[in-house]
Amino acid sequence: MFMNHKGLVVLWFLFLNIYSALPVTADSIKQTEDSNQVNVNHNFWKTFRQDSILSFRNRKGYFPMLFHNLGQQAVSPFHMTGREALFVVGVSAFTTGMLFLDADIDRGFRPLKDRNPWLKEISPEFTQLGDYYGYGLLAAYGAYSMVFKKHKALHTAMLASQAAISAGLWVRLIKVCTGRMRPGATYADRQYNEDHWFGPIAQFDPDTRKGRSVAAFDAFPSGHTAAAFALAGVFAIQYSEYRAVPYVAYSLASLVAVSRLVEHEHWASDLLPGALIGYACSRQVVHYYRSLFPEYSYRYNRKQHNSFIYFSNSGIPKIHYTLVF
Repeated sequence: MFMNHKGLVVLWFLFLNIYSALPVTADSIKQTEDSNQVNVNHNFWKTFRQDSILSFRNRKGYFPMLFHNLGQQAVSPFHMTGREALFVVGVSAFTTGMLFLDADIDRGFRPLKDRNPWLKEISPEFTQLGDYYGYGLLAAYGAYSMVFKKHKALHTAMLASQAAISAGLWVRLIKVCTGRMRPGATYADRQYNEDHWFGPIAQFDPDTRKGRSVAAFDAFPSGHTAAAFALAGVFAIQYSEYRAVPYVAYSLASLVAVSRLVEHEHWASDLLPGALIGYACSRQVVHYYRSLFPEYSYRYNRKQHNSFIYFSNSGIPKIHYTLVF
């Protein structure tokens, strides 16, 4: 039974990858190439060397890109527009309001696994799509791209890994600064049997630790949710020409978030901040990538109309429509 449910989770994720690799029919979508764009799949290794992904000096290298992305993400709060600032304030207000409902929501989720045996079997496996399973399947997707010489798949795997890494670092930093107890950690704690915030670097204080596990200090925000939305965001952008991919990607990420409640690993107010961190990192990573590799933007024209996402200087994604007659 364990292997069956684990296999089911893996198959769901593979569906997204396989669907995104299906050929596009000429009747629905036609790929346009710029005059300077090469046939990257037929010249895979030549293009791979030209891209300089393995370089530590070229800004197109994997690690120079990663460090630049981290730096750009770090200063982004100081370059927000008024609309962006208003959005952040709204999200913060919503999250603050959720704090008053966290205990009630957690009580509502507590009996679900006992009442639904299938949920007890699937949820622990499904939630790992935001951790080991997600990273493992992403590595497999990258290996697939190398073996079958799929240029776009390789770059997508690279971008998804950078989004997940950067999101994970910001989540870890916030966790250390907030020190919030996970719901499951409060159940058996003798001193704090309800939601509690220990504050900055409390998990490194021997007097505060007193035998407590890391789970007593790292609830906010949800790292699994951040990773799931970071991966989903990159795939959704890179394969936006397939209408089902964004829906499937974000649906899977949302289910990962809900599974964190089922597993009593997070409060409801931990989820939205984690999701936004992952989503924002995915957008920034792809935005910078497209500025470095404009020839690999993978723009598509639909027969009736075409809609694609582009980024303003502020980093806000916008939609552009082009009619084709």
